Amino acid sequence: MQFDIDMKSQPVKDACSDILKKGQRNMRYMLKKKYFNDVPANQVRTTSPLAIMSDEQWKKLVEMWSNPKHKVSFLNIARKCLLKVNGPPVPPNVQIFIRLFFAGSLAV
Repeated sequence: MQFDIDMKSQPVKDACSDILKKGQRNMRYMLKKKYFNDVPANQVRTTSPLAIMSDEQWKKLVEMWSNPKHKVSFLNIARKCLLKVNGPPVPPNVQIFIRLFFAGSLAV
């Protein structure tokens, strides 16, 4: 069975764009998980682990992940949820994570 798809229609362009964006985001997540998370700062790769990514692109990703603003963005959102009186409940695992993070950051 074959389908005719109008490649110039806006819904088709939007769908393709969405698929590419999600794939790119997933790739960044997998790279961060494998090569950045739980790796000491002095042992983070300085060259790209992928042939399709330049060293300069890799360095930009590492800089973004190393940025304190990027690191705590999730924590700030979760903390705001905890502070809301009538806000949606925060799952217990997130509450524990936030408490451990802030307790560790205060102890340093």
